[in-house]
Amino acid sequence: MRAILEGLPYPATLMNLVITRCRAEQARKDQNAKPIPNVSYARAAILKASLNRLIRFRNSPEKEFTPMLDPA
Repeated sequence: MRAILEGLPYPATLMNLVITRCRAEQARKDQNAKPIPNVSYARAAILKASLNRLIRFRNSPEKEFTPMLDPA
């Protein structure tokens, strides 16, 4: 809550949990033995927000992730 209100980076554990959850579901396959996409919109949004907040907080020369990078 503090990170949201004060504009601080989100806790690293949040990003770690999201990545761990995505990795845990990598084993899921459909009937044709092809991997099922498992990165939900919410997980992608959390990762994007965490990375953007970290870039902003560190005044990094890297560009933030913008909607142009979304595959839609």
